Amino acid sequence: MADKKITELPNINGADLVDADEFVVVDISADETKAITLAELKNAFDAGTGFVRVTGDTMTGALDVQSTITADGLTVDGATAINSAAGTIFTFTDTTNSKIGYINWTNDVYDIFTDGPTKRLTIAGTGDISFYEDTGTTAKFFWDASAESLGIGLTNPSDYYADQLVVSSPNNGGFTFVGATNAQNYIMWADGTSGADAYRGYIGYNHADNAFRFGTSGVERVRIDLSGNVGIGTSSPSYLLDVNRGNNGFSARFGNGTNYLYTYSDGSGNYLSSDTSINTAIFMSPTSSGVMTFLTANTERMRIDSSGNVGIGTNSIASGGSNTTNFNVHTSSSNTVYFKLSNTGTGNTASDGLDLIVDSSGNGYVYNRENANLIFATNSTERMRIDSSGNLLVGKTSANSAVAGAAIEADGDAYFTAEGANGRVLYLNRLSSDGDIIQFAKDGSAVGSIAANGGSIIVGSGDTGLYFDAASDRLIPVNPTNATGRDNAVDLGGGSERFKNLFLSGGVHLGGIDTAHKLDIYEEGTWTPTNYSGGTLYNARYTRVGRLVTASAYVNGTTFTASDMGGLPFTSAQGWTAGTLGLNDSTNINNCEVSSSSSSINFRQGATSVTPNGSGLMVSVTYHAA
Repeated sequence: MADKKITELPNINGADLVDADEFVVVDISADETKAITLAELKNAFDAGTGFVRVTGDTMTGALDVQSTITADGLTVDGATAINSAAGTIFTFTDTTNSKIGYINWTNDVYDIFTDGPTKRLTIAGTGDISFYEDTGTTAKFFWDASAESLGIGLTNPSDYYADQLVVSSPNNGGFTFVGATNAQNYIMWADGTSGADAYRGYIGYNHADNAFRFGTSGVERVRIDLSGNVGIGTSSPSYLLDVNRGNNGFSARFGNGTNYLYTYSDGSGNYLSSDTSINTAIFMSPTSSGVMTFLTANTERMRIDSSGNVGIGTNSIASGGSNTTNFNVHTSSSNTVYFKLSNTGTGNTASDGLDLIVDSSGNGYVYNRENANLIFATNSTERMRIDSSGNLLVGKTSANSAVAGAAIEADGDAYFTAEGANGRVLYLNRLSSDGDIIQFAKDGSAVGSIAANGGSIIVGSGDTGLYFDAASDRLIPVNPTNATGRDNAVDLGGGSERFKNLFLSGGVHLGGIDTAHKLDIYEEGTWTPTNYSGGTLYNARYTRVGRLVTASAYVNGTTFTASDMGGLPFTSAQGWTAGTLGLNDSTNINNCEVSSSSSSINFRQGATSVTPNGSGLMVSVTYHAA
């Protein structure tokens, strides 16, 4: 090619260049001209610094932007370095050149902002990463690079014991695992990747039967079914807590770290025990026998059988008969058996509370050890008590004889009191044979009795008694010891121990038992004489003893109208009875008599009836009444 001036060279388009084309350059240092191909020029630029090659849409080499660069798009293949002071290093704008986001760098911490802009992400030079909630003020998702801990809802996951994932949940917050209606979802713990090592521990939820499963060592241990029943050792729990060991042994333990309660099952039944040796336990047999027993020192102490009978100290409960429920306290030795009832008010020593006792001799006791009453009640009402002084009270609460009820005092006094409307005070009944109903004694020696005899009673002392003969309406002196009569042997009263008055509606046999010895009446009274007029009547009286009547009267200042004075209180028997005249001023009479079968006194002069001619007369007659 002929030499040309530079100004004479034609312009060349980039599309016309090929790597073999040469360029002329001036080497100033050598003051000479040199030729270089396009390929050599490219290599020189690539090897140098501060140059960027752009081929089509691709740029190679280092790009040092000293000012603002505006591009519709940028693809970087290889490392990119941004050298900037603290502050915003990238800004994102929309087509209207409005700022919609940016990246900020300060002290080796990068913050990414969007929409507002609002902080969305922080990356620290330590590797910690924070994601922010919608306001951009609080980190809610935090990765602690040094601790390899992830926190959700908090920024200090490494402060917790298990810190790889720590979640702080607000009210009603938490995790949700979503599965299909027939899916099973798990949280699993593994120590390998094959077999059960891949699921050594797990929690699973089966959406098909809505049951939780809990497993250890690759085996299901606990299940909670859709009804809330919890099964341990069973996949089909029937109760709120259903534990199935599957073989003999202990199933559960409850305690406080020192004392425990154990459950144990074997072929004979189930135990609740305070130790693993089953020394102190409650045993429950299967429902077929229905027996519950209580053990201490590995020995049965009490049992409740299938009928509800309770036995203490015996496994063979004594029965009170058919259709009874029994409570039997027994000791296998001859020791005294105590059954004590006490509370905080009584205390709980041997001398406190209430004791039911059977001693070694078979004696039975009811002891109220307190200074209080022993009360017996029926139909929720007190019926009897023994008070603190030892008095026995029935139907009353105090030893008061004015209150209805019975009281037997500790010193031997007794009171029996009944309301009038309630009938008798005391009822004593001897059955079958005659004999004593009540015996009376002094210092242990009999002094009297009340006995039943032939439908009546005998009251007496020693060989002296009275037989109340109800059949014959009479009292008979008898010997109480053999109920034989004692004729003419018993006195009524004594020389200086007399009865005062004797009231009889019948007679008295004196000295004999025939009618001739019967005194059946004694009467005193007044009578009214007749057959006189005027004057004054004095002392008209009579006395009757048996049939013997004595009547007297005195009249004065009168006029007699007949030869007799009528009005005697009783009619005379047959026969005449002489009378006596006194203070007689009549000159024509000298005697008087009671006529036979009459009630008059006849005045006579000798044997002739005469009307007295005087004005005063005292008369007295004694006669036998008809």
